Amino acid sequence: NLTLSTDIIVGFPSESTQQFLDTLNILRIIKPDIVNITRFSARPETPAQKMPGRISTNVLKERSRHLTKHCQELTLQKNQTHIDKQYDILITKNPSSSQSLGRTISYKPVLINQYLPIGTHQTVNIYDADAIHLYGKLK
Repeated sequence: NLTLSTDIIVGFPSESTQQFLDTLNILRIIKPDIVNITRFSARPETPAQKMPGRISTNVLKERSRHLTKHCQELTLQKNQTHIDKQYDILITKNPSSSQSLGRTISYKPVLINQYLPIGTHQTVNIYDADAIHLYGKLK
């Protein structure tokens, strides 16, 4: 029940189409829960600013969109495996006066449609999921 997170820089100078496809393939294999995607941008006064093989802005944006969509689909599939499971969570946030957000021991975010005090522990049953949250009801 671990939550696997990774960071990907898309469009690093000289990234080939095959390397990009290899990135998509490894994500299919490891199925991380969280993928932080960043489009390459060279910082001023760094060696990266002068690197050859810069990827065009259009290709960079298209790869980023494709990678984001791919990761959302993987995350949705993985989150749906938690439906009908029970977890103990720690309430960490109240997004509104009628909602609470808690985290499982493996840091999965669980949204509950009722206000609960921050810092309390609750047992929830997961009844739904999307690419970002699990949705729970108090047991």
